[in-house]
Amino acid sequence: MRALLPFLLLLALVSDAVSQAVSGYADATWNSKYVWRGINSVDDPVLQPSAWLSCCGLTGGVWGSMELTDVNEMPGGDERAMKFTEVDLYLSYSRQYGPACVTAGIGDYIYPNTDYNSTAELSLIAAFGVPLSPVLSFYRDIKEADGLYTSVGVSQAIPGSWQASGTVSVSAPVLSASVGYGNSLHNGFYYWHPEAAPGDLTMNASLPIAIGSTLFVTPAAHYAMLLDSEIKDLFEDDSQFWGGTSVTWYF
Repeated sequence: MRALLPFLLLLALVSDAVSQAVSGYADATWNSKYVWRGINSVDDPVLQPSAWLSCCGLTGGVWGSMELTDVNEMPGGDERAMKFTEVDLYLSYSRQYGPACVTAGIGDYIYPNTDYNSTAELSLIAAFGVPLSPVLSFYRDIKEADGLYTSVGVSQAIPGSWQASGTVSVSAPVLSASVGYGNSLHNGFYYWHPEAAPGDLTMNASLPIAIGSTLFVTPAAHYAMLLDSEIKDLFEDDSQFWGGTSVTWYF
């Protein structure tokens, strides 16, 4: 039933399109590895597609991660290559309050072809339309970890763009960074360290390339490091570097 939720949501949004504008996008991202909150979840290439629809402040979507190699084994020793090992379902509502866009949502995280239990998080995100575009995020797990993760992020586009041809343009490079902090329950579940502490520092650089007005190809580079010294000691690699490319179609 849960796998039908995003499609039921999309159907509800489309049914309201008679009097309201519906927007959305579909994306396929290749990454050289899958890193989440500073943790190296998959140390080989992954394909991560997603699809989203928005209407009347509501946004619904589905995101997945497919492992492209057998770097990890499925339960029972079966191969994982070309199989999804994570499928996330999202529903959120956004409103504008002056310079701040506030979004409340829920994400349901499912892990097929693994022995992990599904979990879910409530989220509250405030994005501010001021210099450096700061974003303050809160994620509260309501199933497995029962913990709280908070992050603060900023981003900045480097001035400059290039019109490669009549239909292809290279936008300004975008630099972003975020710092996360987890309480004792979050850190105990995900970092095996049951104390409140800083989690990760993640930095990103991307270069959007527009093909026409609706299709974008975006190469990106990422770096993440765990911040707390005691958490670092629990991981073989406390920093990660990876790259990827996204193909996004807006409609």
